[in-house]
Amino acid sequence: MSRSKKKHPAGKVTTAKSEKRDKVKAHRALRVAERRSLSLLGTDLDTDFPVIRNVSDVWAFEGDGKSYWNNAPARHYRK
Repeated sequence: MSRSKKKHPAGKVTTAKSEKRDKVKAHRALRVAERRSLSLLGTDLDTDFPVIRNVSDVWAFEGDGKSYWNNAPARHYRK
């Protein structure tokens, strides 16, 4: 992997290094909502289960998306 390079220079808009904590919280909230809906339903499984978009908001995560850098220097192509 010493010769691997990024094909497109893009990076996060903010200084957040990772969104891992936000993803962990979102999946935990989804599992809680699923358990609640299962306990309320009992044996009736015809209704819809919660979706992750209903439980958490992707736009509230630390990293505010990615942006493309025009004319980026060579150091931004390194992994």
